[in-house]
Amino acid sequence: MLQMIRTPMSEQSVIKRALDQAISAIPPLWPLTHSVAVNPFLGQAHLPFQKAAAKLARVSGNRLTLPRAWYIDKIHSGEITDADLREASLELGLSDKRIATDDLKNKVSIFEPREYLLASIAGLASDQSGTDWAELIEDRFGNWASAFFDEGQALWPMTSGKGAWSSWMSWAQHDLTPEIFGLKNFAKRVQALPENPDSFILEACECLKVPSALLGDYFHQLLLSLGGWSQLARYRLWQAELEGGSDQTLRDLLAIRLVWDIALLDQYENDIGEPWSAAWEAFDPSAALPASLEQDLLLHTAFERSKIRRLEQTLRSPARRKRETETLVQAVFCIDVRSEVFRRALERVSSRVETRGFAGFFGIPLQHQGYASDIRENRLPVLLKPGIRSMTLSDQGS
Repeated sequence: MLQMIRTPMSEQSVIKRALDQAISAIPPLWPLTHSVAVNPFLGQAHLPFQKAAAKLARVSGNRLTLPRAWYIDKIHSGEITDADLREASLELGLSDKRIATDDLKNKVSIFEPREYLLASIAGLASDQSGTDWAELIEDRFGNWASAFFDEGQALWPMTSGKGAWSSWMSWAQHDLTPEIFGLKNFAKRVQALPENPDSFILEACECLKVPSALLGDYFHQLLLSLGGWSQLARYRLWQAELEGGSDQTLRDLLAIRLVWDIALLDQYENDIGEPWSAAWEAFDPSAALPASLEQDLLLHTAFERSKIRRLEQTLRSPARRKRETETLVQAVFCIDVRSEVFRRALERVSSRVETRGFAGFFGIPLQHQGYASDIRENRLPVLLKPGIRSMTLSDQGS
C-alpha cells in the first residue's frame, strides 16, 4: 500500500519537469464542433524526425514511417532513385557499410517498433495474471471519461462542477469491476487517496523507482495509453493558455492512470517488481538506433528527397498554357488539407473545371454570441484567440 512520503524539494522539481515534458508531448484534440487539422506529432515538433521516430517507438510501440514494402515499391517503380538514397544517407550521416542499398531493396531487417516498447506495469501484470489489465484500464477509464467530458448529451451528467481527480475518485470508489477481475481492495485504495493529485504523484514516483532522467518518458507512455482522452484534456490546457491561464485536467488524468500502476505493482510486486526495475535500469535512450529503424528512416528520407527533386523539376518547367476550352465551372476552396481532396477530385471530373485556393480568414479575430443564445462562436481560425466580441441584442439589430 502507498505510504505517505516527504519528497525532497530537488526531487519535486525533477518530477515537475518530467510532468511538463510529458504534457507538452501530447497534441491537443479539437472537439468535432470545431475540429481542425493538427499535426498529431505536435508534441515532438522540436525533435529531428529520426529522434521523434525512436521516441514514439519506445513509448507507444508505433512507427512514424510507412511499411517497408511501400518504399520498396517506390524504388522498383523508379520514383526513389539510387541518387535519392545516397543523398538521404549523407543527410542522416549514415555510412555505406552500415546500410547497403541492396539490403534495403531486399527488405532485410524489418523494423518492428513493439520490440523496442518500454516495459509497462500493466503489461507485466497481464503476463503474470492472464488478465489483460491494459484493456480493463482503458475500459474503466473510458467509462468514466465519456461522462466527465460530456457537453450536454448525457441524460445523467457526471459529478458536474468537480475537477477530473475528485470526479474520478467519487466514481471509482463505487466501481467494483477492478475487484471482480482480481485487483484486490481497489475501491478502498481510491477512498484513501489524497485530495491533492500532485501529492499522490510525488508519493507514487517514490514507489515506482523510475530513474529521474526517464520519468518524462514513463509519464508520456501513461498518457498515450489513455488515447484521445489525454489529447482532449490537452486541448483544454491549450485553450486556457490562449487566455493566459492554465488547466489541471491532463495532470489529473496522469494521476488517475498512476493509481492503476501503483495498485498493480502492489499486488504483483513479488512477480513483476524485479523485471520492472531491470527494464528501466537497462534502458538507454542515448543508445544507437536499431539498424532496422535506420533503414526505414533512410527510405523515408530518400522518398522526401525524391519529392523535393520532382517539385524542383516542376517549378523549372515552362508554365502551363492557358486553357483552350471555355471554363464551365470555377470553384474556390479554402486553403486547407481537408479541402484538397475535394478540389482535386472535382478537377478530374472535366477539363472545363477550374479550382482555386483562397484564405477564408479576413483578419478580424471575432467571437459572436447570437440572439437568445448562450453559445459564443469563434469566427476565426481555431488556433487563434478572439480579440473582438460581438452580440446580437435582438433579431433586428446587433
